[in-house]
Amino acid sequence: MGSNDENAILRVEGISKRFGGLQALRHATFDVQRGEKLGLIGPNGSGKTTLFSVISGFVQPNAGSVYLESEKISESKPHAITKLGLGRTFQVVRPFVDATVLDNVVVGALKTETSVARAKEIAEATLERCGLYERRNHMARSLQLVDRKRLEIARILAGDPKVFLLDETMAGLRPREAESALKLIQSINDDGVTLIIVEHMMRILMSIVDRVVVLNHGQVIGNDLPKVISRDPKIIEAYLGRNYAETQ
Repeated sequence: MGSNDENAILRVEGISKRFGGLQALRHATFDVQRGEKLGLIGPNGSGKTTLFSVISGFVQPNAGSVYLESEKISESKPHAITKLGLGRTFQVVRPFVDATVLDNVVVGALKTETSVARAKEIAEATLERCGLYERRNHMARSLQLVDRKRLEIARILAGDPKVFLLDETMAGLRPREAESALKLIQSINDDGVTLIIVEHMMRILMSIVDRVVVLNHGQVIGNDLPKVISRDPKIIEAYLGRNYAETQ
């Protein structure tokens, strides 16, 4: 599975990034198909979050390019990339804690919507979808972790993304909370949004994604179907571990 597919909605081509003496990414290359759920996995420090930061414009690569549809975005600022249809959550959720839940999502809608009244309508509908409508007038600082994560998803979703990068959305959640988050994520994909998912809960991730890209020391060492990735000896050695493989 190469990176020459012109029909891909997102193309990552030869991305390298160095921070001082640390080579965080090494010629990372892969495509994401329109409507696909792509899992991005790898050990801690393998470059997953750095790659998300490059794709979303928060970090400039030393080499390589990223294309959203036909447009090169790897030299663009985050706000410009958002307007083109790419949204991203963060490992550490970052709501505007001194604003209401509703206002947090209105801000997300205003990234692509010029009318404040229309942005509020979009925000209210999005909060309803994400299970937060009853808390729309609460201050964001009052939310527990599970609802802060839902709020972050809602804020991005209100901006009508084509591609949504989800960075450990289920980390720290109880099993029932993770199951609920999973249903929300699946419903977003069902609406045609392309998803790239970083998640350490391997059994959950492998059960929902269409394909998996594996990073190790900043390099792509695997790019295939979940069932193939889960049986690859070098990937088991690098990340999944024998216990995971033996239960498959």
